[in-house]
Amino acid sequence: MKKNRINITLSVIGIVTITFMLSSCGINGSSNEKQKQREYLAVGLSNSNNWSIIDKDGNVVVDTEFPITGTAISNVYDDVYWVRSGGRCLLYSVNQPNQPLLEEERADAADFVCYDHTPLATSGQPIHIINTKGETVTTLPENIMSCQSFGVEGYAIFEDENRRLGVIDKDGKIVIEATYAKLVPLGEGIFWADQSLFIDANGNVIGKIDNSKYTMINLGIEDGKILVRDANYNTTQCYAINTKGEQLFTLQTAAKNASYYRDGYAMFQSPSGQWGVVDDRGKVVVSPNYRMLFNLGGGDFIAMGDGGFGVINAKGETIVDFNYNDIDPEKLGSNFIMGRNYDYMLINRKGEELATFRKIGQIGHNIVRRLK
Repeated sequence: MKKNRINITLSVIGIVTITFMLSSCGINGSSNEKQKQREYLAVGLSNSNNWSIIDKDGNVVVDTEFPITGTAISNVYDDVYWVRSGGRCLLYSVNQPNQPLLEEERADAADFVCYDHTPLATSGQPIHIINTKGETVTTLPENIMSCQSFGVEGYAIFEDENRRLGVIDKDGKIVIEATYAKLVPLGEGIFWADQSLFIDANGNVIGKIDNSKYTMINLGIEDGKILVRDANYNTTQCYAINTKGEQLFTLQTAAKNASYYRDGYAMFQSPSGQWGVVDDRGKVVVSPNYRMLFNLGGGDFIAMGDGGFGVINAKGETIVDFNYNDIDPEKLGSNFIMGRNYDYMLINRKGEELATFRKIGQIGHNIVRRLK
């Protein structure tokens, strides 16, 4: 399971890699207006060995009995969260933290990340889909061997017994047959199949990328725009294309990489390796002066400068000073999660520290496999 924080002491990686890490359930790409704002966060407080949950203002709303060591706790979505320990999978609510909504032995469930349905695998049974009340919505066919979390549009990718990929909707109906070796959600009900085809949620091929001209460099779409780079790696140019594979415009700067669009902004990497920001027409709004950038949405970016991590806006103005060495790449409400010297702080837009904690809950458990 992947931690949802990034530490400056790790080797510096490109934002494109982070794109792949966050993409599978619609964190990136379009439809961010439909994505629920994160209201709660599971944390380990400095004075406790158990997990707790804080709200977007840093107030402790749940003190749990689950120890940090040996117990995994998920992100909180729609007030519910998973606790996994010793082969058990328990679903709890912030409003009812002492009684599980669902308790399964020898089971595994994908996180609720951005939709109120998720797959659950129970030993000896077909995978079934549950909602945030712990209720079974439907049971998937027995030949479905794994299923990912649902994206914001209510679709999930599955793998059948022949290791072919397809898509189900929120009711478990197969909307794209399992005929593809590679299938990736881009957002807006669009999928990229076998590294060349753009497919809609009805299974129709609506376009194709010309791999002799363009190379896909991220897994996101916004307002029908996908950023790609020139297929010739000796060049430093990126373009926006649509789902028909048609070129819309060229980024107005030399760029060897670029991220997806989120809330009208995308990040690009200059030939020197530094990162900047372009608007929805490819115009540079933040010059490439940063070693790393993370698009938080709403025109906010975590940036890595010479002094560490800080937060800037789409005008390049500093919101949080550059003196942190650890981050979480998503906001909590309108506040930011930064870290320094093995502690994490919830920081508001004035740079004030609202809460301090030493550990953050986990995100990235986005796929379950059928259990024997």
